[in-house]
Amino acid sequence: ASDEDQAQMSHGEFLNLRLNKMEWDTLRLVDEALDRLQAGDYGTCLRCEEPISPKRLKVLPWAKYCVRCQE
Repeated sequence: ASDEDQAQMSHGEFLNLRLNKMEWDTLRLVDEALDRLQAGDYGTCLRCEEPISPKRLKVLPWAKYCVRCQE
């Protein structure tokens, strides 16, 4: 394979690894959210203990923090 082919393949492998990490990170966040759901803590900010807005949970169902605490 030429150097260009090798570089292209390495870039593709890098992207695949990056996507895999993002998928695993998201899966971990979803798993943690399911644990909170089972414990009865889902939808409650882990920092201030106030409810996380339904709008935020609709966009980010694994949110751990309300918007104010996330910032």
